[in-house]
Amino acid sequence: MKEAWNYFRKHHIFFFLPLLALAAIIDPYARTNLIQCTFVVIYTFSYYVDLRRGRTNIAERKVMAREGLTYKQMRNSNFVKKWGETRTVGIIKYVFVFGGLCFGFGLCFLFGLIALTYVKGAATFIQYSFGNMFALIGICYLAGFVIADAMHLIIWAINEKKFARLSTTAH
Repeated sequence: MKEAWNYFRKHHIFFFLPLLALAAIIDPYARTNLIQCTFVVIYTFSYYVDLRRGRTNIAERKVMAREGLTYKQMRNSNFVKKWGETRTVGIIKYVFVFGGLCFGFGLCFLFGLIALTYVKGAATFIQYSFGNMFALIGICYLAGFVIADAMHLIIWAINEKKFARLSTTAH
């Protein structure tokens, strides 16, 4: 449970964007202040996360002062440690699970909101048949999955190069 909470704290923006998109879709129909409430929740949680990061940064600065490291050296050391753990998961799981399934799910809501807002006739397409709604959701999720996979594949390649460069210079 603690790992899930830490993952949520670290990547909270990816969870809040779909909630915000959903609130934007529901708000006109429900005639509530759902968007404002969602913004308040996002702001409050982000403030909490930033407050904790601030305390962590102060602790890191104290460690850096004791060890005589610069900020860049400490950041590179943390990157090598974190990416070393992440890369043990493997490229397939990183790209498809973290990228396509998790991040792609968030992009699905974003693409759906964009489609309903900017594509002419999308709302009537959904209203025409119940199956059309699932078709739109499937298309949006597929687009989000593909784009998120491509992004995470690029991120993997960039981080691998950075990891190789930093781990050889560290020794």
